[in-house]
Amino acid sequence: MNAPTPAAAPETREAVIEVEHLTSRFGRQVVHNDIDLVVFRDEVLALVGGSGSGKTTLVRQMLGLERPAEGHVRVFGVDLVSGGKDELAAMRSRWGMLFQNGALFSALSVFDNIALPLRELKQLEAEVIHDLVMMKLEMVGIEPRHANKKPSELSGGMVKRIALARAIALDPELLFLDEPTAGLDPDRSESFVRLIQALRSELRMTVVMVTHDLDTLVALADRVAVLARTRLVAVDTLAEITKLDDPFVCNFFCGERGQRAMLARSGTGSAAGA
Repeated sequence: MNAPTPAAAPETREAVIEVEHLTSRFGRQVVHNDIDLVVFRDEVLALVGGSGSGKTTLVRQMLGLERPAEGHVRVFGVDLVSGGKDELAAMRSRWGMLFQNGALFSALSVFDNIALPLRELKQLEAEVIHDLVMMKLEMVGIEPRHANKKPSELSGGMVKRIALARAIALDPELLFLDEPTAGLDPDRSESFVRLIQALRSELRMTVVMVTHDLDTLVALADRVAVLARTRLVAVDTLAEITKLDDPFVCNFFCGERGQRAMLARSGTGSAAGA
């Protein structure tokens, strides 16, 4: 897999997402404790953390699907905590979401799954929607003959690609990826990563990605945000993150899998150029 393009220095970047003093609780359980995080335009930020560290909860808060107990989440300058329903609805046409298992509607065809956001959020003629859906299918490498199939007739890799086509149906500025390569074999995983790299470059998207797959993280992420012990332990480039003397970081990045992924990235390992 190719290494990601290095991100520009943060101070020169436009903030797309701003999380300030965010605290999340479920009953008495504190999930996030006073978290600050900025996602900059055109970067891929990877969220990593152990089970229960609040990765998915944080993404849901960035999507306006949940509200934190304290703090603020601003996306494109709009405060999702204090903002109204109309402001949130307007935001949803500017981002896309790829769920872990695709989350395609089983009763709908491939075509109708991709057409759904176009029909819901835009006033478009049927012919225009048809052309846009076919274009998105082409962008993710799915042949037109599959457009009338149901999700149950598709392979796992095809489901991922079609779910990605739906996520980019509105040409979003911001894309959320939840475990994008989970459940894919190594060859399909690498192919899917290359697809995301190409779409990111073509559509100039900012990406927030939750992943536990080190190969995917190494190939795509410009920066990594580490959630552990209710805190944001660090946000930095992968090279700097791996220097931290932190129990989670050492366990996650410095084991055999982590070393192998890093070697592949640098081109010095046996997996280089895969």
